[in-house]
Amino acid sequence: MPFIVMTKSGQGKSLAEMLKVKGTGIIFVSPRNGLIVCRDKPPVEVRSYPGVIGVLEASQETVQKLLSIDGKKEDKPVKAIPIAPGDVVIVIAGSYKGFAGIARKITLEGKILVHLSVYGKGVPVCLDPKDLRMEELGELWR
Repeated sequence: MPFIVMTKSGQGKSLAEMLKVKGTGIIFVSPRNGLIVCRDKPPVEVRSYPGVIGVLEASQETVQKLLSIDGKKEDKPVKAIPIAPGDVVIVIAGSYKGFAGIARKITLEGKILVHLSVYGKGVPVCLDPKDLRMEELGELWR
């Protein structure tokens, strides 16, 4: 039964090399999201390695889905999103036009999770980057 080792982004290759040295068969290492798919159970101490988030037992179907999803995403060009988590933004289109908030996360679909301040309450909303404008914090307080 295959196993998936979840690592912090950017640490998958080095951890995969350590696992190979320990005798674990590696099927696939995702360069993007830090997933390592192992043919057999990794050593118990792998959970204590720096950068390891967790270890999951997976079915063959799950592994096949991961491999096919990862291959499909490689074909698409990655577009740069000028807004990063923590940036202050203002919505410039749509139902929340004019509301300000803070970008929290960029989803796999390329949308941005923004916590908007709507009438004094925090509202999490996923929006397209084209519907947002990045603001300097000082601009909001004039």
